[in-house]
Amino acid sequence: VLSGAAPPTPVNAVPQTSATAAEKRPD
Repeated sequence: VLSGAAPPTPVNAVPQTSATAAEKRPD
């Protein structure tokens, strides 16, 4: 939800990648 609320900025793309990596990991 936070990602959607935030604008599609390059800075937002960085945390988005982190979230994707966390989702892929079983942790």
